Amino acid sequence: MQVNTALIKALNPCAGRFANYLKHYEDFDGQLENFFALPLISYHDKTWVAIRLMTFEQYCRVAALRTQAVVHLIEQKHNEGAVLRQKVERVLRGLVTSGLMSDDLRELHSAASAADRTINRSKELYAATYATFCLVGAVSDKSARSAYLAVDYATFAECFATGVDMGTQHEQENLQLMLDVVRGVK
Repeated sequence: MQVNTALIKALNPCAGRFANYLKHYEDFDGQLENFFALPLISYHDKTWVAIRLMTFEQYCRVAALRTQAVVHLIEQKHNEGAVLRQKVERVLRGLVTSGLMSDDLRELHSAASAADRTINRSKELYAATYATFCLVGAVSDKSARSAYLAVDYATFAECFATGVDMGTQHEQENLQLMLDVVRGVK
């Protein structure tokens, strides 16, 4: 997947972030993995570009795999984790249709409301619930923004569940997952 200035401009990024890109990399023309290696582009800007370059199936797969990776941790600690796992598995199996999606969203909205009330009890459950809600929303609405949020919430949930601060390791894992999905490895 080729990335260059014309392509990024066509994605219509915000003025400040595009100015940062132009300041440091105006002549860049390379593959997505080379773009990911650019040190003066933030992790969030890299994922913003990548998710907009992926197909609908690819970005939903990234969001589903990232959410799946954390839901098993949540399920070990919280009964509500089983519901989240079932939703993620349905997305991964491709069994979700628009009619069923409405029911999933209603159920997850209720779970998210419950998570809001219990955030002080369990930040990881809160974040995992929102990751799953965003994942289902991404599939339902064909929304890159929801997929982007699902990846972030799943990463936060993993950090809360494992006690490891979000940092370069998590960012590199997420970028690698995106590359693997684009390449068809995952």
